Amino acid sequence: MPPRLFARLRDDVIPGARSKGIDVLVSAAYHSRGDDWGMVTNPSTG
Repeated sequence: MPPRLFARLRDDVIPGARSKGIDVLVSAAYHSRGDDWGMVTNPSTG
């Protein structure tokens, strides 16, 4: 993730969402595009 995008998420987007009552979960674990591919292609995923 580009550093400026990360900073914007950390400083603006996530706090703004939380202030509006949106539950935002941030994972410190590494996720690759391959991790997301299974969710996109698996029809049993909600």
